[in-house]
Amino acid sequence: MATTRSANKETEGPVSPDFQTTGDEIWDKLMRLPYFNQASLERQGEIYEKEKEKGEQKREREKEDKERERE
Repeated sequence: MATTRSANKETEGPVSPDFQTTGDEIWDKLMRLPYFNQASLERQGEIYEKEKEKGEQKREREKEDKERERE
């Protein structure tokens, strides 16, 4: 039987296999998540910047179109 600590209380009993992972294994799993991976964060930042630029260009075109319609 393993001793587990939960809410500052030690209990004796079987430990679920889900909780028998090391810190390195947990970190490896986290790094596989797309939103946690630094490279993925950088790609998302690049995509955000591109979309932002597209939005700005679209607004500029719409503004120019409105000005042309007024003339």
